[in-house]
Amino acid sequence: MTSENTISNKLRAVVNGQEFIDLDPIHFQNYLDQEEDPITNKLRAVVNKLRAVVNGQDLIDNLIDLVIENKLRAVVNETGLGGDDDENEYSSIFAVVDTDDAETEEDAGDGGVSRLYAMNLLTGVGVTNSDDDKHYIYPGALLSALASNFNITFGSGRIGVTPAELTVSTFDYLINQGDEIDVTQFPLPEIEGYVYEENIDLVFSEGLQYYFVNSYGDPYESGDTGIFDIYIEAPENYTLNFVSVGKLYISPYGEDMRKVRTYLDCIEVAPSADGLDYTANFRYYNPNSDPIYVLHGPDNELVGIGDFIGEPPVIFFPGEGTFKVRFDGQKLVWRLTTFDSTNKSSISTEATSESGKCDAKDVGSVDDSGYTIINPFSNQLEVQRHVLESGTLDVFNMYGILQDSVSFSKNKEGDLVINTVSYAGGVYIVRITTADGIYTQTVIKN
Repeated sequence: MTSENTISNKLRAVVNGQEFIDLDPIHFQNYLDQEEDPITNKLRAVVNKLRAVVNGQDLIDNLIDLVIENKLRAVVNETGLGGDDDENEYSSIFAVVDTDDAETEEDAGDGGVSRLYAMNLLTGVGVTNSDDDKHYIYPGALLSALASNFNITFGSGRIGVTPAELTVSTFDYLINQGDEIDVTQFPLPEIEGYVYEENIDLVFSEGLQYYFVNSYGDPYESGDTGIFDIYIEAPENYTLNFVSVGKLYISPYGEDMRKVRTYLDCIEVAPSADGLDYTANFRYYNPNSDPIYVLHGPDNELVGIGDFIGEPPVIFFPGEGTFKVRFDGQKLVWRLTTFDSTNKSSISTEATSESGKCDAKDVGSVDDSGYTIINPFSNQLEVQRHVLESGTLDVFNMYGILQDSVSFSKNKEGDLVINTVSYAGGVYIVRITTADGIYTQTVIKN
């Protein structure tokens, strides 16, 4: 139970209709540590943060004396609560009183508890992970006049609290090898699902705590390169459901880096209903032994005065790679900036309706160039050869990390088979390089 002054303007409203008086654990510690005052023969109550927790029976019997200059007067009991006819035991009931319940001066008569209200007591509202963690709930005392007609025993119960769920989307970010990760520069994640009128500032009061894990489950360490998933540590009382996981791209950096070069191989011409009658076949060459990452933006963009559909890659595998963009024939420029040594170097490649036209060999696919990749695959990746020529077969994971590389010769027949038992399930890129060109295909391991 609690006094009227404690309730007034001290309740924290909660969306679901509950209202709480916030109590600090020290309130209860003081309650447990109370001792009889040998001078006044009354129990002392230490008021912390304007409130004290005292024994309900002691309050009714006027045995509580606030340890300040003011005194707590007896309860004015209009209902007979604790009176001669009330045989109920209130010693197991907590009472919460406020400094405003005390007299401002000795015998001034302007303080005291004139009315008590029933209020349940919860020992906590945080998430509980097991039965042992469950909070205790103490019932509010029955304070009406009718209660005097019954002998009432009050007991405690246990209550469990499950976490609420936040849905989270994180976004891509790029750094160079060796750079410090400054999370304040990250695009702010989208977080939804707060309850009880909470927000990001209340739930993540110490800021968002990020962590980074690669496709093998390894955490990021300073000096690493590659691609890492961007996650946020779950806050108290919530679980996180990541509906979209951003990538932390860490591109190699150093004196031995060489810039990625860009080319336009040719354009295809095929009239279409949407007016995009031309297809530009762009190519890049990465002379480095590691993949290079460049996010879409000023350092990796297509710029055209007309309409186009398509975008450049963000992962530039070692060696060569290609991509196609449909456009309306007006000037289309691919701008790419990478590092040459430790200095940024930009290069542009242009396509128009007047650019060199492709022939059949230039636009061949894996299938019509003499190779068939069995897709999806399980414990082995098989590439069937229908022509005899020399080349290499490279397999990359979705982050651009080389998994396997196999060379083949025009003097040796037979299909190409790679043992993939150790591969995790997911998406992979197969690249076949021959004298006739480069062919890539996305495949899936079950």
